[in-house]
Amino acid sequence: MPQHAIILSEYFNSLYTDGVLAESGKAKNFDGETLIRCHPDAEVYQMGDDVYDELLNGDDYPPRIEDVPLGRLERIR
Repeated sequence: MPQHAIILSEYFNSLYTDGVLAESGKAKNFDGETLIRCHPDAEVYQMGDDVYDELLNGDDYPPRIEDVPLGRLERIR
């Protein structure tokens, strides 16, 4: 399980540090490219709409990275 991860989606991005949700926000305000530049050691994942709808359903990301189904996300780096 990664300790530092960035999860990107079309709607909402998140940053996990030390395995917990550090920050999240709408993609237009919490830019994925900026997150990647600021956290070059983080693993980066892309979340598809199907997982987004199932996992978030209008809520925030889970508070712990182990509650995110990383196996269902596309790992970018």
